[in-house]
Amino acid sequence: MTAALWTGAAGTWGFVATFLLDGWTRPGYRPVRHPVSALALGPRGWLQTANFVVCGAAIAVGAVAVGDALDGAVLAGAIAVFGASLVASGVFPMDAMRGYPPGTPDGTPDDTSVRHRLHDWAGAVVFGSLPVAPSSRRSSCRAPPGSGTRA
Repeated sequence: MTAALWTGAAGTWGFVATFLLDGWTRPGYRPVRHPVSALALGPRGWLQTANFVVCGAAIAVGAVAVGDALDGAVLAGAIAVFGASLVASGVFPMDAMRGYPPGTPDGTPDDTSVRHRLHDWAGAVVFGSLPVAPSSRRSSCRAPPGSGTRA
């Protein structure tokens, strides 16, 4: 496996491990009520912001290697878009809401900031790119001609 593939894999594992551990140890954070993006708020918000940016960039690097290894441009593109959208989620943090960070009014505000709306758009792209990756996998892994098998 190339260094770029390992970088992408480390980005995915690191992203999940970081938000799980940070959320578990963050006072007032409830994962059923608050999105992972809420961890980018408050005094320790820098940790989730860095998680979005660093792991998103690592995933995008891994996407290039996936494209080379599997000759799958659509798969690589979906992974790269996923990584870039994670970076954008870190660059544009959400607004405080739903009681997080502690001291924030409970509930969702009627109006949000431009950066929050950009964060929401980035999140929509993150979750929109996820189903594209596995569905493109079939088209990127064709059986060699004459092998008698179907991919």
